[in-house]
Amino acid sequence: MGARAWLWLVLASTTPACAVGASAPEPPRVERLYVSRCGSCHMRVERGSRTHEELTRAFARHRRRLRLTSEEWAQMADYLSAPAAP
Repeated sequence: MGARAWLWLVLASTTPACAVGASAPEPPRVERLYVSRCGSCHMRVERGSRTHEELTRAFARHRRRLRLTSEEWAQMADYLSAPAAP
């Protein structure tokens, strides 16, 4: 076995499985909706900048524009009221 082949074999065996051919998991539906729809009419609310209660009140005005289930609205409030990931 040549030096290059040996080096490749060593590097391949020490590379974490998640780095080889793995893709990032698909974000939750609520996050995809936030990215694709929120901000089309106004500036997006930054995660963690509003309380859960403030968001719940504001969402009452948005229910006609964006049709989500009650559970999805709750998930959206949870998502936006949580601090942004570092």
